Amino acid sequence: MNTKFMTIAMSMALLGTVSCSKNDLFEENKSILAEQEKTEYATNYVKQYGAIDSNQSWDFSSISNAPAATRAGESLSCRNLNPLTDFILRFIDDDLDQVKSAINNAEVKTFNPYLSVDLFPAYSNVVNKNGATYYKLAVCYNDEKEVVSVEGVGLKNGWSTLGRLGKEINSKSLTTASNVYWSLYPTQGTLLGEALIGENIIGGTAADYKIDTYKEFKVNGRTYWGFRKGANGSYSDLICMVRNIDPVRPIEKRYMIEDLGSKKDFDFNDVVVDVIQAIDGSQKAIIRAMGGTIDFTLTIGNTVWSKGVQGVAAGYKVETMYNTENPKWDDVLVEFPVQGWNPSTNNVTLTAKSLTNEDVILSIPFPRVGEVPMIIALDTFVDWQKERVSLPKDWWVPVEEETEAAE
Repeated sequence: MNTKFMTIAMSMALLGTVSCSKNDLFEENKSILAEQEKTEYATNYVKQYGAIDSNQSWDFSSISNAPAATRAGESLSCRNLNPLTDFILRFIDDDLDQVKSAINNAEVKTFNPYLSVDLFPAYSNVVNKNGATYYKLAVCYNDEKEVVSVEGVGLKNGWSTLGRLGKEINSKSLTTASNVYWSLYPTQGTLLGEALIGENIIGGTAADYKIDTYKEFKVNGRTYWGFRKGANGSYSDLICMVRNIDPVRPIEKRYMIEDLGSKKDFDFNDVVVDVIQAIDGSQKAIIRAMGGTIDFTLTIGNTVWSKGVQGVAAGYKVETMYNTENPKWDDVLVEFPVQGWNPSTNNVTLTAKSLTNEDVILSIPFPRVGEVPMIIALDTFVDWQKERVSLPKDWWVPVEEETEAAE
């Protein structure tokens, strides 16, 4: 081998090793500096608020153990409540006059199709049958429909007391199904036992009679729901007595975050973001406040949002604080869809440049149990602190104090 060529090759290899070592050392130094900043923050935090119990969690929301949305168990449960039929028949005649009055003044509410409920068809008030023989109440999902009012409601002009068999209906697991809705539709056919033979939906499909709203009221301590067939129906088309109502509710958490711009600042308003999982499993984030003056990147599940990129594009300035001096608690600075947020594990992370060394990137994940917090989770009705107003010294009750109080 040519000696000169070998010498050059060895020199280049040596230079590559040195270069790599310098890069590794530079990255290691940045990591050390980042940890030093976090340690300084933690020391100051403990000085102000006291030592932290090793079992202390920083998720104070009322749904801190809420499950993430999955597609498992997508099914409807519906079973007869036959033993209660006689009970229903005893009171529906007594309640009728009060029901007629109450339905007119009852509140119109948005219907949530994801719930568990015991439902007893009790009344129907039909002015014009439009050729229909029955109303059928069905739960529709994945482009299929399942009738839950088994034999339908036979129509008569004027008010009728029904006394139909009750049903325990559970559609809570359908939050990840497609095209989920309840429907009250008019139909013709021949009733044979519990089945309607030759069913013919009048005026379209079940989707044309989707239940979007309903009325709720009470008579003699009993709760009633009034449904209408389509937008032009009356809320007395079908009135059911209901009990054991357990709706699926949105999952909402408010994350209040410190970006470590100051190691003695504990106002937790550098970023305030609400994350919401709707009852259909879709997720979104709403940034309520940005009290920091350094650029940050917020990662929620699989979604990334940066003040210096998306924020600037929306008209915000990196160095400007928003909605912390005189906060408006319902302001929406930014709203964007989110994917992959797990409300149980709080997979939320903030990364920001160090205020003292722009080469240092600080990564701030949701704190583990027992750590000093830089992110806390609360219910969305909890207000954040005004600028430069630290959380009060008794803002959380340490675990040991909770245990002593319980004893």
